Amino acid sequence: SLRVEGADNQIRGICTLEDLEKELTPGVVIIHALPCQLTPPWFAEHKDIIPRDALICCTCKGLYLETNQLMSHAILDALDRVDQPLAFLSGPSFAEEIMRGFPTTLVVTSDSSFHA
Repeated sequence: SLRVEGADNQIRGICTLEDLEKELTPGVVIIHALPCQLTPPWFAEHKDIIPRDALICCTCKGLYLETNQLMSHAILDALDRVDQPLAFLSGPSFAEEIMRGFPTTLVVTSDSSFHA
């Protein structure tokens, strides 16, 4: 998760799993980058420490095969919530081109334009 603090809105840090509970404070943005099939179980495991107002931005997309759900529905079910703010980050972006310094474009989508 990234934590933005202060009047300058600068990113202050990226937390690891070891610091997860300490860093997941109200208003946090969670950048979640696990494969689709690992995503709902991860959210189910950590739902008790994820703030209800945290914006979850996922890089995975597609179907959760166990339930044949879109990722947004699978995440909300795993969290046992219907109103968790969600956004999804998508490419095209290719690691090799980014590493070479080539420009890329990313798109973020959400049911809420505020969260996008």
